[in-house]
Amino acid sequence: LMLQLDDKKDSNLQTQINTIIDQYPTQIRCLRMDCKDASGPCYARALCQSLFRGEKYFLQIDSHMRFRRNWDSYLIQLHNQIIRQRHDHRVILTTYPVGY
Repeated sequence: LMLQLDDKKDSNLQTQINTIIDQYPTQIRCLRMDCKDASGPCYARALCQSLFRGEKYFLQIDSHMRFRRNWDSYLIQLHNQIIRQRHDHRVILTTYPVGY
């Protein structure tokens, strides 16, 4: 998780996010940056990639995404299906989603 927030304006949001992170301390890694220091989405994505620790699955999305119900199960099932079809474990699911 990469947070680019204004400490004063976004303190309420920061508190809500911290509550969630505290509930899943071994599942969520978080980097924080003052929004004034943000250098755009590519830099933020690169920082997020530095949080990877060899997990079986790694999801990288932007903040303006919507999820379908059971999205995680769906993506794991799709990933496994493609592995079986191609007989190759080197599968990456990627997309450039439409706007909404």
